[in-house]
Amino acid sequence: MIQVWLGGRFLGQHELATQLTFPLTTGTANFTVPPELRTPGEHVLAVMVRNNGHNWDLNADDAHKEGRGLIQASLSKQAGKSFSVPIAWKIQGVQGGEDLVDTVRGPVNNGGLFGERNGWHLPEHRDGGWSVEPPPPAPGTHWRRTTFDLDVPQGHDASLGITIGDPNTPRSPGAYRVLIFVNGWNMGQFISNIGPQRTFVIPTGVLNPRGRNTLALAVTSNGDPANALEAVRLVNLRTVRGGPSSVGAAP
Repeated sequence: MIQVWLGGRFLGQHELATQLTFPLTTGTANFTVPPELRTPGEHVLAVMVRNNGHNWDLNADDAHKEGRGLIQASLSKQAGKSFSVPIAWKIQGVQGGEDLVDTVRGPVNNGGLFGERNGWHLPEHRDGGWSVEPPPPAPGTHWRRTTFDLDVPQGHDASLGITIGDPNTPRSPGAYRVLIFVNGWNMGQFISNIGPQRTFVIPTGVLNPRGRNTLALAVTSNGDPANALEAVRLVNLRTVRGGPSSVGAAP
């Protein structure tokens, strides 16, 4: 998925086709530049790219080595003929040690989103200045955080998870994506219009069964109110009593 802004104005969003036997891995996204933005001089182009990892190596064809990300960008006239305009890219990421370094979870736990680089997904982040009201609909990625306390009785093994939307509906009518972080750990990505997984199991060790927990969500959409985040719930998938016990030797 790719989202594009020019001069701070949202030009649109594009996603590759899904639900194919062999999903597409490359494609071309076209965005129309409004006339009022076609002015002489320097312009700022901002691009956000999200991918779902690499191909499987099913056919031993080295497809899993195929690159990911933005390959090329160009401007073209309405007739379709492109012309060269120099673009000096700046990539958001670690910059001279200014960004957070998570020594507990390591560098592969998160990506290059601004919130990830600044520790918004971590339990120790100070969010006292955050608004308690949902943000107005806008294209891009916004973050939500909450804390909750658990008190699972001793001697009980509770399998808990995070459910987004209606668990009986494989795909949502709206289209948005959510990166799920529990106590700073990346627990997966929910894509509402693709599904079908809506419940993400949070194992003990990541989840604190007897204490404080932090849930952080990075929600990405095109800003349409119909593509807003659905209800998020903590669910008990199953609870059993018992656990490891010592067994004496036979006499």
